[in-house]
Amino acid sequence: MKISNHDLIATQHLPLVVAAILSTTEIVANGGINKNIHEGQVYRILDRHGAEITDPITGLVIGRLSGTKYRLRVVDVHEQMSVMRLIAENTRDAFYLKNLKTMSSSRGMLIAHPEQMNDSNNSLTHAPVRIGDFLELEF
Repeated sequence: MKISNHDLIATQHLPLVVAAILSTTEIVANGGINKNIHEGQVYRILDRHGAEITDPITGLVIGRLSGTKYRLRVVDVHEQMSVMRLIAENTRDAFYLKNLKTMSSSRGMLIAHPEQMNDSNNSLTHAPVRIGDFLELEF
């Protein structure tokens, strides 16, 4: 089946998602050259069911923060798909989380009591990966 230029342009605007799971360390994304993906780029698999945030006064759940399931590096790019491989966990995410609680406010960061910090945005959730999970380029 031949894809028209119109169909190809339309796919550029679709979200980047997990199209296939090859192994415990590799996935295929539904975009490649057609979505300006390059070898070596780093993507996050988003966890849309992250930590619940509760209002401390009312006790009501006021929302959820999305997190990151895993971080992946692009290792092979095709016209309309790319292969991404799991990055080992000794990443900057773990380093940042470990050191955040000891940084001083002179660096422009909040000083928070460690037990009250919500770590969901700075750590990997390791939730199961599913076909259709959203991918986001990491900057």
